[in-house]
Amino acid sequence: MRISQFLGLQRDLNSTQNRIEKLKAQISKDSRIVSPRDDVASSSISEDFKSNIGSLMQVNQKNIPAGKSILTAAKQSTDIVYQKLKELRQIAEESQNLDDGDPATAEKRIALQKDFESARDDLDDFAKTSEFAGVKLIDGSLNVRIQTGFKANDTFNISLNSLRIDKSPVAQVSVSSQADAEKAIAYIDEEFQKLDAQYSAINRQQSSLDIRSKANDSLIKNYEESRNALVKLDKPAAYAALFAAEEQGYAQAEQLEQALNFQAKLFSLLLGNNKN
Repeated sequence: MRISQFLGLQRDLNSTQNRIEKLKAQISKDSRIVSPRDDVASSSISEDFKSNIGSLMQVNQKNIPAGKSILTAAKQSTDIVYQKLKELRQIAEESQNLDDGDPATAEKRIALQKDFESARDDLDDFAKTSEFAGVKLIDGSLNVRIQTGFKANDTFNISLNSLRIDKSPVAQVSVSSQADAEKAIAYIDEEFQKLDAQYSAINRQQSSLDIRSKANDSLIKNYEESRNALVKLDKPAAYAALFAAEEQGYAQAEQLEQALNFQAKLFSLLLGNNKN
């Protein structure tokens, strides 16, 4: 047997012994991934999970709360519109209930018409200008897209209809007669229906964001558990690998011992022949 073969056997045995020591270190540390080189695939997946967890936490701590704040502000603005519509309806009801036979009715209706127009303009100005953090809320232009997950297409659109009345029949109606007042009431009631739809849209979008937030919480938990599982040692598999490495080491050590014994016998024979 050549010297190079002996050296090869020795290298194989040294390599196996190093692997045995490494497996023992991993078992004692109860950690599968001692370093990224130990398990490149698992390390890469673990880092992906870590990135996803960070993205989801940012979404749940910043993006979704920001979206919910916009909707909360929009709901508060809708509440104000509701109160202003109530004021308009009260003025129209007052005009409707006036006695046309009373000489003072005409003058009262003139005053009520002025109050009605002022309240209507106030409502419309509020609907046009109500905003939150620079975002118009109820003028019909609200359309905000927020990131709600770690994927590019994990987004949610916040949008609401306009509560302006400058283009609705209420903008043209008057309360200068009983018939006009009745018509104004009917048109105002239609605006209340729009408010009901607006409240439903706000509640629906808030619920959707809550659902996404809870889903993200579950994903974060799952990713954390999966990541922990990756860096936690599968002991049965590790022990099996250790035993296999040890058996391989024993076999290699036996081969090396046999080779060394053969070499010793050969040298002994050579030395004996030289003595003769």
